[in-house]
Amino acid sequence: MLTLTAFLLWSAIQDPQPTRVQVTLKDGAVLEGQVVQDTKDYLELRLDGNTVVGFERIRVAGIAPVAAVATGPVEPAAGAAQREEWYVLHDAEGRLVGRVQCTESRGARIRLAEEWEFADAGTRTEVSVVEVLDAERRPVSCFFRERTRAKDEERLRSERVVRAEVQGQELVVEHSSLLAGAKRRYPLPAGLRFPLELRASLRGTPALPESLAFPVFDPQREELLQVEYAHVPRRRILHEGKSLEVRELIRRQGRLASSEWLTATGSTLRREVNGSALVAVPSSEERARGLTQWQAALFPAALRREAQGRFALTLPNPNWTFLDGDAGQVRAVARGEGASASLLILDHLEKGLLLDSAADAVQRWFTLVQPEVRFVRRQPATVRQLRALCLEGTCDRVADGHAVEHRIALHVIATKAGFLALLVSAPKERFAALQDDFQRLLQGIEPDPEALRPPPADPVREASAPRNER
Repeated sequence: MLTLTAFLLWSAIQDPQPTRVQVTLKDGAVLEGQVVQDTKDYLELRLDGNTVVGFERIRVAGIAPVAAVATGPVEPAAGAAQREEWYVLHDAEGRLVGRVQCTESRGARIRLAEEWEFADAGTRTEVSVVEVLDAERRPVSCFFRERTRAKDEERLRSERVVRAEVQGQELVVEHSSLLAGAKRRYPLPAGLRFPLELRASLRGTPALPESLAFPVFDPQREELLQVEYAHVPRRRILHEGKSLEVRELIRRQGRLASSEWLTATGSTLRREVNGSALVAVPSSEERARGLTQWQAALFPAALRREAQGRFALTLPNPNWTFLDGDAGQVRAVARGEGASASLLILDHLEKGLLLDSAADAVQRWFTLVQPEVRFVRRQPATVRQLRALCLEGTCDRVADGHAVEHRIALHVIATKAGFLALLVSAPKERFAALQDDFQRLLQGIEPDPEALRPPPADPVREASAPRNER
């Protein structure tokens, strides 16, 4: 087997056209592509038009020209893109953090791909996701690559590559980084889906049940998962100042819910990638490529800190907007729904008070300052893994000169620093329809000031890291 340098010299003499090589790694993995970068300790290959893989030379067992190899993992070329979409990405505080390009193309097989880019003052992070399907849209293989570079360097600082392929009744998964690699085999679950194909299918199917579950291999997490979706066929939203009716897809992953708003034709108006922490907004290619002022606050913030930084609240979606408030509270309204929410710190309560007595004190205080409030039920609850009590009731609110009966829910939450209270209110006939918003408000409470640090420039990293790297 030729050394890499000797092979490249031979190739330049014999064939002026770009020549492919096949690299065998010491862990048994075999890669085929064109050499992009070659130094004494680092090698980078272009596997196809959009995928480049790099690794330390210490991992290379050998290299050979493709012509000298009987077989190789050559993926059939994809056809021209039949679908191309661009999005810009912002975080919960409205800061621009990146962009993503989504494509679907057809050749001998169907190819779905997403190319993500994040940047800050010092680093650039890129993520590639590729899925290959057969003509019936059944999974064939998928690829995930995440790499980080210094802003003005081409050499990788870190890299993680995951390849998975359906082989008979098995799913074969290969993981590699700059220094190591591993291969695992799993029995192929019946009806297995890949994430990009599943989302594309759900977007294009208006008549869906209210709840769905699918077995999915997620190459970002390197895990086989049971992924749950909720489907809301009709929802009234405010979008760019206009009232629109949309479909809503909600992906549930543990306590995290990520929502996507779709038009009647299945086009995306807004897509949460990692809840409100990372949101994709449709854009033209020119605008997405032209936005280079990373970390600029270009979008309305979904996160607001209390004036003294003691707690924060994240809004469930853009239907909600923050109101100005005094120290000790964060207030928000959904004007199109007549709903409101207030998160308060209960710093007037005696130190050492237990939760039940704190709830008694809060109930007495509310009925004193708002005599129209009538509490009818109390029950235990858990908010962000914290003990809480939920007090439910009714009250009358004046709207357009008329009294409107509202339902209210008041959660009193025990935190390490004391007690917080979240009060939500909505007209009686709309309260049930807003339950998902109210649950997201509860999950959007941040009671720990230490957790209010600015998010990293590449928030998809935390969302995508496999469990053994967390």
